[in-house]
Amino acid sequence: WDAWGIWFFKARVFFTDGKVSRDFLLNGSFNYAHPDYPLLVPLSVAWLYTCLGRVNDQLAKVIYPLQYLSLLMVFHYMAEKASSRRNASLFTALLALTPIVTIHAGGLPSRDFVGYADLTLSIYFAGAGGFFYLYIVAEDRFFLIISALFLGMGAWTKNEGLVFALIGGGLAGAYLLRKKRTPEILTAACILVILAAPWLVYKVYLNITSEYAGNMKIAAVRSNINRLPFILAGMKYNMFGNIALYNFTWYGYALTSLMNWRGFFRNRLIFLHAMLFLQFGAYIFVYIISPSDINWQISTSLDRLILHMVPFALLIAAINTGILSAGCCEKT
Repeated sequence: WDAWGIWFFKARVFFTDGKVSRDFLLNGSFNYAHPDYPLLVPLSVAWLYTCLGRVNDQLAKVIYPLQYLSLLMVFHYMAEKASSRRNASLFTALLALTPIVTIHAGGLPSRDFVGYADLTLSIYFAGAGGFFYLYIVAEDRFFLIISALFLGMGAWTKNEGLVFALIGGGLAGAYLLRKKRTPEILTAACILVILAAPWLVYKVYLNITSEYAGNMKIAAVRSNINRLPFILAGMKYNMFGNIALYNFTWYGYALTSLMNWRGFFRNRLIFLHAMLFLQFGAYIFVYIISPSDINWQISTSLDRLILHMVPFALLIAAINTGILSAGCCEKT
């Protein structure tokens, strides 16, 4: 239902109207479609409808297998640049076989989540972090530009992407400021503003707000802080207990990070770990202040929020493994 109601229904309306209609976004009858959500996915689907000349929801879903292939290609490129071809091939295969990824890319007989925007977002998260890591290693401005593009496109995809853009942009800005690279700061900032600002300005103009905006208060945190143990327990179960969805992704991330503990706090990797932990912290905060029933919300959304970080976590594991392998080779 959410795949159609939130994403494909908007695409149908945009195609029918021939524009992003103010009347549609402000129509209270369609609040279930979340008018505050960014429009990259609905506009992409509407573009396919335009090419077809008609609405075809099933055929439009072809973008998701294509995104799956794009994810694997981008992931392999970053992992190979950061470690080795053999290491990149291993972790790309692990990513390709992760069930939570495949059910969002092409569906399975028992579960089908094709049509959401979470797989799309996971590509942008991994790309933003991975290319920034490559920029730190190679000091090639090209990688910084690509990282900023991924951050900006993530902000165009879901509200969670906007949060990640702020986190990633802030960490990147801190690194560049420390290195006194003002031109690079301006370049990355311009890319983020160009991509993210138009939708934010349009929302302000139409006075479209998020369902969580009214609860972003200290009082809401105090009254709901007792949710924290339940939220953490849910995250622990999904990440380390729900092997059927995530394989051993999070075990791999934790184990390789522990084995490469010397590199955990180094400049190159600390930014990736910080992006991952801060994003999860933002999700925990939203669950705490959420006006919805917390049991229902976690059961219907937590698995998709964790998906956002799966390729990113596997990329960090690949980098850790590459560093450890290089260290072993040096010793021998």
